[in-house]
Amino acid sequence: MAGYTPKTFGAALSSLLNKYSMSAATVSRMLGHKSRTTLRRILTDQSNADSMEKFLQDFLKIPLLPLTDDEIAELRLSLDYSRMGPVGFRAQDEMRRLMNAPSRSGMDEISLRCIQTGEVFPLSSFLHELSRTAKVRMLIINCGTSALFDALSGFLTGTFHPDFAIDHYFFLNDNIARTAQFMADIYPMLCIHRYTAYAVPSPSPDRPPFYAMTASVIACRAERPDGSIYEYQIGFDSPLHAQLLCFIAPGVFEYWQSLIAPSVPVRISVKTSSLTSGTTLREYAALHSSYRELENNHDIYMLKPGLHPALIPPELLEEPFLDALRKSIFGSDPDFDALACQLYEIHVQRFRNIFTKKRVTHILIPPDSMQRFLKDGLLPDLGAAIRPLTVWERRTILTHCRDQARDNPYFNIYFLKGEMADIRLEATCYEQTGVLFHSCSRTDYFGGGHTDALVALDDFTALFSRFFRETLLPNHALSAGQSVAVLSSMLDALPSEEAAL
Repeated sequence: MAGYTPKTFGAALSSLLNKYSMSAATVSRMLGHKSRTTLRRILTDQSNADSMEKFLQDFLKIPLLPLTDDEIAELRLSLDYSRMGPVGFRAQDEMRRLMNAPSRSGMDEISLRCIQTGEVFPLSSFLHELSRTAKVRMLIINCGTSALFDALSGFLTGTFHPDFAIDHYFFLNDNIARTAQFMADIYPMLCIHRYTAYAVPSPSPDRPPFYAMTASVIACRAERPDGSIYEYQIGFDSPLHAQLLCFIAPGVFEYWQSLIAPSVPVRISVKTSSLTSGTTLREYAALHSSYRELENNHDIYMLKPGLHPALIPPELLEEPFLDALRKSIFGSDPDFDALACQLYEIHVQRFRNIFTKKRVTHILIPPDSMQRFLKDGLLPDLGAAIRPLTVWERRTILTHCRDQARDNPYFNIYFLKGEMADIRLEATCYEQTGVLFHSCSRTDYFGGGHTDALVALDDFTALFSRFFRETLLPNHALSAGQSVAVLSSMLDALPSEEAAL
C-alpha cells in the first residue's frame, strides 16, 4: 500500500478506534468478549499473532466501523508486521518489489559528481564513455540501489561491447531483508552473461578470517584502443547520488581487489549462468536436462507466464515441437535424430516427475495468459516456435491439468488475482536447491537467446518458498478449489472441434 508506514496491529487498531470515536468496551461487548482484558492485550500488543488474527476476522465480520478498503488493508498489513517483526516485514516488502521487477520503470537516474572537477552528470553519460573503450573491468562491492542495476542492464543489453565484464561482491549478514533487497535490486542483471555476482557469508570461526566490507563502492578499469589505462572509483552517498574519482594511472582497481581477496575463498556464486539454450542442439538438450535434474523429486513453486510445457502430455507435444525443431537452426545438426529422441525422453521424464513425485508442485499463473492460450493455442514458453495447438489438443491438456489439480494432492494450479494478477516475473523455486529466474526475452528460443540464472543462496531460497506459501497463495491467488472451477469453466467455453474448423 503506497505511503504505508509500518505499525503494530495494536497501534493500528487503536488509531482507527480513536478516529471513529469507538471505545474498547463497546468493541468487546459487540464481539461477545467475556473479559475486557482480551482486547486490552491486543491494543497493547501483548497477544500472540493467532489471537490478533482471530480478533481481526471477528471484527471484520461485524461492520462496527465504516472502514475503507485502505483501512482494512492497513489492519492486515499491521497484523503481518506484528507477526513477522520489522526485519521479516521488510523482507516481505522486498519480495513484493521483486515480483514487480520485470515491469520496473527504470526512470530513476543516478547522478555522478566528479570530485576533481566538480562537474555533475548522469551515470548514463559515464557508461557511454566506457562504451568507447576496448576493455572494461568493473568491480562492484555491495551497492543496494536498483537504479544502478537498471542502468547497467539497459547499457549492456543496448550496447555492443565485446569485452565488458562485471564482478559483484555482496557481503551478507543475518538481515534477510537486506538479502531480499539485494536480489530485487540486481534482478535486471541476473541473466546477463557479462555479470557475475558473489555473496560473501558473515565471518565465522570455522572460516579463514576476512574483513566484512560494508561500504558501497564501484571500481572500474578501462583500457582505451591506444593501450592507455584509466581507472575510476564511485562511492555512493545516497541511492541516486555518487562521487566519482578519476585516475590516469593504475592502482585504485588493484586496491579494491586486494581488499576483496581475503573473502574470495569463502565466496558463494549467487547465480549459475550455464543454463542457456546455446547455439547447438546438444547444448539445447543440455538445457532441458538441467531442468529435469532441478525438478526431479523436489518441492516446486512456480511463477509462470502461462501453461508450462512440462505439463503437456508428451504425445501431444512431440509432433509440433519436433517439427519446429527441424525448421530451426538446429535442423541441420548431424546428430538431429538421436538428440531429438533424447529431448523427447527428457520431456517424458519431466512430465512423469511432475505428476507422480510425492512432493508438491504449486504453479501460479496470470488468468489472462490462460485465456490467450484458449484462444490462440500458443504456449508462452515456446512463443511462436511451434504451431498453435488445436482445440482438441487444448481441451486434452486442460482436462488433464484440471483433473490432476482436483485429484492429485501433490499438484496444484492457482490463478493470480487482484493487483498481483499481472505479475510478469518468471521464476521457479526448487526447495533446498535454489530459485531459477528465466530471461524476460523468449524471442529466440531455438537460437541461443534464452538465458536462465539459478540463484543458490539458501536463505533466499527459503524466503522465496515461504513468501510463495504464506503470502502469494493465501492473499493473491484464488484457492485451489476456485482455480479448479475456473479451469472447468474454461473447458466449457472452448468451442467444439467441428466449430473450430
